[in-house]
Amino acid sequence: MLAGHNPESAVVPRKRPERNTFVILGVIICLALGLRLFQLSHQELRGDEAFDALFSSQGVSAILDQLRTNQPYPPLFHVALHYWLGQVGQSEVMQRLPAVISGVLLVPLAYQLARLTLGRTTGITAALLVAVNPFYIWHAQDGRMYSLLALLSMASIWLGLLLLQRRSSREIGLAYWAVTVMALYTHYFAVWVILAENVAALLVIWKQDARWSLIKRWAGWQLLVVLALVPWLLFASGLLTSHTSTWIPALSPLEMLWRSLTTFSLGLTLEPIPLTVFSVVMGVLFVLGCLFPSRSVEPGFRGNGRGLLLVFAGVPLLATMLLSVMRPAFDEKYLISVVACYLILVAHGLHFLSTKWKWLGVAAGVVILVGAGWSTFNYYTNPAYAKSPSWRDLVERIDAHATEGDVIVRDYPDPGFQYYYEGDLPARLLPVAASSPEERTNRALEKLAGAYRRVWLIPNPGSPWDPEGHVQRWLTRHTDLVDEQAIDSLQLQLYQTPLAFQEGMVGSGIKLGPGLELVGYRLEPEDGATVTRGQRMLLTLYWQALAPVDADYTVFVHFADSAEQIWGQHDGQPVGGTFPTTGWSPGQIVVDQHTIEIDPEAPADRYRLMVGMYDGANAERLTISSPAEAMDEDRIVLETIELTAQNGG
Repeated sequence: MLAGHNPESAVVPRKRPERNTFVILGVIICLALGLRLFQLSHQELRGDEAFDALFSSQGVSAILDQLRTNQPYPPLFHVALHYWLGQVGQSEVMQRLPAVISGVLLVPLAYQLARLTLGRTTGITAALLVAVNPFYIWHAQDGRMYSLLALLSMASIWLGLLLLQRRSSREIGLAYWAVTVMALYTHYFAVWVILAENVAALLVIWKQDARWSLIKRWAGWQLLVVLALVPWLLFASGLLTSHTSTWIPALSPLEMLWRSLTTFSLGLTLEPIPLTVFSVVMGVLFVLGCLFPSRSVEPGFRGNGRGLLLVFAGVPLLATMLLSVMRPAFDEKYLISVVACYLILVAHGLHFLSTKWKWLGVAAGVVILVGAGWSTFNYYTNPAYAKSPSWRDLVERIDAHATEGDVIVRDYPDPGFQYYYEGDLPARLLPVAASSPEERTNRALEKLAGAYRRVWLIPNPGSPWDPEGHVQRWLTRHTDLVDEQAIDSLQLQLYQTPLAFQEGMVGSGIKLGPGLELVGYRLEPEDGATVTRGQRMLLTLYWQALAPVDADYTVFVHFADSAEQIWGQHDGQPVGGTFPTTGWSPGQIVVDQHTIEIDPEAPADRYRLMVGMYDGANAERLTISSPAEAMDEDRIVLETIELTAQNGG
């Protein structure tokens, strides 16, 4: 023995790489945890998150009954969320924390799967890519089942590969069965992962000498998985055979492939041009990872790790594309189970590039990290990529300005409002259903206008619930819009009903033609006795049809001096041209706004503000029938206003 030689020193070099690997992996896991906890409650719950929170707050029997009849999900997530939130309380952080935990655990699991199939170096790189992947971060901060689905699916794949080894134990089989059943009870699309596992099993078993023992072992566990799923399939069979997702668009195979590449690479929060550039880089690395030969750490796979990972990534995508031929079924989040396999192959391609051309590999790695960082930064900070509207701000504004006699109306059933609003005002959803007849909605709005003084409307233009904006249109025609605010991507409008605006209007009662009446008006600025050049005045007219009207009349507003010279004017059909008089119902008040801009050259004088109507077909004005005061033959004189010489602001 050489002097000074320590026999134990011979084993140190063999242990140090593995110890260093665990240190690096620990750092990556901490990074993943930090990225998933950062600003966890900064954004409000989006609609689906809020729905899950409200849905899971019901009793378990009610949850199961609705999952059987109208909610197309297996029961595990919602039932577990019911008990979880029942223990920790309903808050944004607690709603999203299970997804955070699942997202963090996915990192070491991706390392184990990559190490099993392609080796330790690829495993470390894959763990880093999973940790910083924007798509995974987005879903790890989303209080739904998709982060859990990704975790359970990857655990099923990893344990399934271990099960296919000769030295596999019963404990591994039980673990495989448990996570696979949980994946299927989390989301129905986990079935594509099971399909991919069976394709991979055929590839592995085919190369084995003692293949019949492996076939019996594998088939036995698959049978147990099926038996565990059968009770639920029988329970929810009616919904499973009849449900269709009408909101999913039909896409071509190329569109599905491209969207998968871009979303799995850098998520949903990057502009199109950089998204394309970065995704192409990762796509090239993915191809290299599929082509570059490697020898698996586990000899049972005989260097077939690349092929197995390609099966796990490709079969679910291909199955979804084939299903979409019959009915649209593609949504990137449904395929979150395959993202880790895709990233492992990208990591392997990066490893291959680094071994051939080191600096090119380093540059490609930097490009991926820059793209991931850019996309994640957008997610954290850019309002254009916010996952949810600012429900907190909207609710705070309503609470701050609400008065007795107010009612809230929504024209779309976004669960976000229901989750965040805890005030005392009554809230109504109109239409009550997406297929409700217009007449039914009209009657409901008329009833609200007769019972409440003000209506807070949260419109959602273009929504499938009220695609033509009927609720907003009715309120614009028959109530008085007095305030409108844009709160991030939300709109909040406040309308006065006749119960309120009739108290503040200047009454008129002047009748025009055969069956029209100007009930009253409101002028802004309210102190309209004196105005200035260039100033704008907002005139709100309150009309009423006394009988059916057989012609479409145009409203005119004139601002004329003592010599009858017009220095301000507005002509237009009522309600901005959207509500012709032939559509007016007798007895119903119509709210009609006109803006009059005073000519900057108008001389100082006493002016008259006059209104009337004329037939657009022949320009013949309606005559004034009563009362006799405050009118010309065909013009109603509303006010006399002094115009000063100075210009207005």
